[in-house]
Amino acid sequence: RLPPAEHKNPIWIRYTKKIIVEEGHSLPHLIHIWHFLVRHSDLFYSSRAQFVPQMVNSLNRIGMANTCPVENRRLAIDLADLVVTWDHRRISEAA
Repeated sequence: RLPPAEHKNPIWIRYTKKIIVEEGHSLPHLIHIWHFLVRHSDLFYSSRAQFVPQMVNSLNRIGMANTCPVENRRLAIDLADLVVTWDHRRISEAA
């Protein structure tokens, strides 16, 4: 085990990831976490590689069903926009 100070990611990143993995089957939990991540996207940018695969996989569940609420569709669009924004930011930082 690594000592507590030597972890690569902050504890709040690890717990957010843990909740997504463990509670991902529960749509209300997943929606709440994604709203949190979209609202605080700058904080999660450094650890985006841990979240993007789950974000993309959950887009279909969140906003593509015919019966889903408008708020969920808006969240799905916000998540897709966040992935694109993070990619543009990565490219501009590399240049």
